Amino acid sequence: MSHQDNQSITFNYTISGGTGGGGGEGGVNGGGGGPGEGPTVIFGHSIKNKIPEEILQKWLEFPPDTQDRQYYLQSLHHPATGNWLLCDGTFISWKNTPGSLWIKGISGTGKSVLSSTVIRELVKTCPEKSAVAYFYFDFSNNRQHLDIMVQSIIWQLSGQSPLPYGALRQLYKTLKNGATKPQQEDLLGVLENLLSELDWTYIIIDGIDECRKTDWKHLITFIHNLCHPAKHRLHLLFTSQLIQEFETAFKDITSITLGSKVSNNDIKSFVGSTVRETGNWASENKYARDVTDQIVQKSNGMFRLAECLLRELNLCNWKDDWDKALTVLPTTLSGIYSRFLTRAIGSLNPAFIQAIFRWLI
Repeated sequence: MSHQDNQSITFNYTISGGTGGGGGEGGVNGGGGGPGEGPTVIFGHSIKNKIPEEILQKWLEFPPDTQDRQYYLQSLHHPATGNWLLCDGTFISWKNTPGSLWIKGISGTGKSVLSSTVIRELVKTCPEKSAVAYFYFDFSNNRQHLDIMVQSIIWQLSGQSPLPYGALRQLYKTLKNGATKPQQEDLLGVLENLLSELDWTYIIIDGIDECRKTDWKHLITFIHNLCHPAKHRLHLLFTSQLIQEFETAFKDITSITLGSKVSNNDIKSFVGSTVRETGNWASENKYARDVTDQIVQKSNGMFRLAECLLRELNLCNWKDDWDKALTVLPTTLSGIYSRFLTRAIGSLNPAFIQAIFRWLI
């Protein structure tokens, strides 16, 4: 699409008055009535073409579409899990009152799936004029940079603004009609404008520990700026692992810590239904409950470890095999990853190897 921002289109309109009434009564030879036509008005209206969204996207180097990650994580969501968070008093307070909320927990506790559940809930239930934007930091692709996250959040909010993409278009013009790339301070200025234009705004940032470590200092500053009281209509939620640098930086922010106490009911629901679907000895009534309890206890609040244990269960043809496996299985994610990776390489099974690498990233 060609760029025609400096061109304009002028429309001319001709407006004529209506026909007047009949003339008044004349003298002896009474005269005819006048036509009574009103004046003719011609005016011009100039409309400047807007900068196409495609041009803005290219200028921002195509902010990533976060919906693909959202759809994938929701496909992993097990029915009825995560409802505890939506009913939690701290979460409800955050949802109904602008402010910040930090959800933290060790690796494998299901933070990203919880984030996707929160996003789904907000999109479904928030008032019509509310705006929702989100970003998933991810080790497995290029979504590890602070700049990419900021651009993505801005692009999403711009589309929901009362003046869609207006702040971005203004910045584009200011920077020599896109000849200059926007710096971070330019983008932060656009974000400030958007937050002032929008009504209640929800921003969800998942996995900040997966942001490039060299960006952490700037990321912490970015989050603190969003937490400023002046952002009185902003609801910010972010998640991370239990990392000391974040514990220190965000010690004053309201938080929810994930662990076995809050995760075990969800894990039990997930494991219980999966065990019943295995179709082997473990799915029988006399074994299913005990096997479920064993996996829940050994997973220690980690969904990912529970998933690994379920895969191990599928390899056990008899209960004795499972009992033996329980005595030697590692109790940590790294330990069980190492066990599975060794087995996968030995088997040369492409599907198994692919599953292991999916867990690792």
